Amino acid sequence: MEAWNITKYEYPYLAISGVRLDDATGEVLVTADVNEYVVEHGEGTAARDIVSRLDALREPGSKVWKEVLSASPDSDWRDLLQAMDYLGLLRDAAPEVKDRRDAEIAKLRGWISTCVEQVVIDVGPGGRQALLSHVRAIRQHFLGLTLDLSRTLPLERPLPVTDQRPLSSPEILALDNFYQQIAMVQALYQRGQAPLSLVCCTQALLSLEARLTGAQAGEVVLDELISELTGGSYSTPDAQRHLNGLAECLVSGTNPARAKRFCVATYEPKECLTGIGFMLEIERVARDVTSRVGIPAYLNELNAPDADLILVHGRYLQDYHVTTRFPEIIAAILPKRLNATLRAKSFRYYAEEVGHDVLEYQSCRELGLSDEEIQSAQPLPLHFAYVDVFTQLGVLDPVAYAVSIFITEGVLGVESPLDEPYKKLVGEFMALDKHILLNEKYHHTSIPRLFMAEVKTVSPATQRLAMSYMLLVLELNYRAWDDLLDHYLRGDQRFLRVLPKVTIKRRKAA
Repeated sequence: MEAWNITKYEYPYLAISGVRLDDATGEVLVTADVNEYVVEHGEGTAARDIVSRLDALREPGSKVWKEVLSASPDSDWRDLLQAMDYLGLLRDAAPEVKDRRDAEIAKLRGWISTCVEQVVIDVGPGGRQALLSHVRAIRQHFLGLTLDLSRTLPLERPLPVTDQRPLSSPEILALDNFYQQIAMVQALYQRGQAPLSLVCCTQALLSLEARLTGAQAGEVVLDELISELTGGSYSTPDAQRHLNGLAECLVSGTNPARAKRFCVATYEPKECLTGIGFMLEIERVARDVTSRVGIPAYLNELNAPDADLILVHGRYLQDYHVTTRFPEIIAAILPKRLNATLRAKSFRYYAEEVGHDVLEYQSCRELGLSDEEIQSAQPLPLHFAYVDVFTQLGVLDPVAYAVSIFITEGVLGVESPLDEPYKKLVGEFMALDKHILLNEKYHHTSIPRLFMAEVKTVSPATQRLAMSYMLLVLELNYRAWDDLLDHYLRGDQRFLRVLPKVTIKRRKAA
């Protein structure tokens, strides 16, 4: 971390009540509140010039500030002002703070409106009744979490106390609508990690419900809460991405055939199963499900003789966005009071994963993608949801988290079916090789078993919870591959309803 210095202020000024020269002593005296400070200066230094410049520095727009901030960090004036800053004598007069905050709120409201409008258009008149039922089911959960959030803040106008209650994890996992489940698990994530996103998504659901019923739109219901959370420490672009994901969950979730779960299995929990024993059960069930469901359509297209290079580009653009957030997934379990060995392995896993986004960025550049294409690419809804859901697993239960790691890291003893087709399309691929070798060096496919070997017993309820969440994440992974194929190869723009429409230039394979 770099050291703090006064250049970090936008519009600094001296917060002093006066500065004067004591003719009797020749001292430069600075007054602030009830304190008076002596500014030391060498013999021969023009004391009156110091007084004049300090007085000018009381104004944030003074040209003296430009001179001081552009001077060498080791200059006497920078040293003096740095010392005064440590004494609390500097302030920041960043202009139009409220205007900037209000501009952010206006953008959020625009995205909320776009979300509502795009959902209504894409569902169409014939699906409005099904959409309304879908919205109401999700809205109850989001509003319950938002009301809970509001009670943690001393709002001027507290939100009303209602019987709205969010669903629990077992209740969410019992649903047979994949998109309802994903939206609701993301809401749990947002409650803890992205409250601005939660409030915006709740407002979108309230506005959409009002639109569909013809009731008066409650545009101001969450005004104060949105104002409290906007423009500060929470990410406005992430709120936009969450609204975009909500739109996809609402549209696709209204289609019963599309929303029906397909990664399902019957599992009877055992009494006090060991951790490694349960991991082997997880692997058995996952093998059965993947054998029944088959390989993703993306992989079939990738193995075709005329496979398009854009399949590789799209995958690495999305992987880059996922990998920049991947340490968050592991960080979720670090605060838990795990047993000593499991805790040590968790911290080691975190240390081994930090920085892998650099390799993904290098991969994109080696593939010929420009910096602009990489930075302007947007995470698709289910790729963005993948990190949220996995992170929430870490918050919820360490066993549910650990047994699902294989979906990300790969199955022990099984080579990735992607590496060879990629090399056929693009030739030698140094960044890909680096990442493979790094994961092999750290034995990342062994992590689920290594973690679970440190869990001495897994209760029946935890088995049910972890198995159900594993199947949900497995299906999320399948569907994310399908969406990647639809978006990049087939040009489907429905995944960017609330995000800028961006495209990448098609290139020929090596």
